[in-house]
Amino acid sequence: MSEKEEIIVNEEVKENNDSNKSSVIGDAIKKYLGNSTNNTAKYGLIALGVIGLLVAWRMWWIPKRNDDAGAKLAKLFHYYNQDSMDIVLNGSKKGKLKLESAPSIAKSYWLTKKGEEAALMAATAYLKVGKFEDAISFFNRCSNSDETLKASIISGKAVCYSEMKEYEKAADLFYQAAEKGGNEFTASFYYKAGLHYEKAENYSKAIKSYTQLKEMYSNSSVQEVADIDKHIYRAKALAGDMDKS
Repeated sequence: MSEKEEIIVNEEVKENNDSNKSSVIGDAIKKYLGNSTNNTAKYGLIALGVIGLLVAWRMWWIPKRNDDAGAKLAKLFHYYNQDSMDIVLNGSKKGKLKLESAPSIAKSYWLTKKGEEAALMAATAYLKVGKFEDAISFFNRCSNSDETLKASIISGKAVCYSEMKEYEKAADLFYQAAEKGGNEFTASFYYKAGLHYEKAENYSKAIKSYTQLKEMYSNSSVQEVADIDKHIYRAKALAGDMDKS
């Protein structure tokens, strides 16, 4: 047998041995995982592994990602406050200062608080430039534990639908925003809901919205309450309902 043939034979033997070892190990693992007597240990190990990953995710990965998002978002606030929406929405690669856009930050860091703030910045920026469907998409990415801010997010979507002349959707969202907030700051959303229900020729819901505002905030400083009766009477007239109190 030549030296070359001997090398080939030795390699084939080695591959067969490795293959056999792999097969034996694989069979042993399958047997262990499939053995009912080992189920407790198996699921215990899996549970511990999952818990370990969740702890690492919550305690290290998410805070780090949040800090990264915050650093990138902070660079955009100046441009947002200056109404430089092109930079906010598209970022900038000019000069030494590289700016990532608010939509990009929102998508990359969507699990973090700062990522949600980026989504809100992107939504309002899209609203300002008249890209209403994009604005709605990013408003949908926003969430917050503060009920008043939640109401403002919902009202932002309502404005988008109003601009797109989808008055029934806008009205429903304004009404939802008023209900969500439940305070004097969000009370005017009942009024806006009523106006949009009128535009949608849904006069019964317009009456309901105006009446809700009157009943809940008649003794408040909410400006829209002052002449709310006028709106109620108009909506009732349009509904052919003037005989009702």
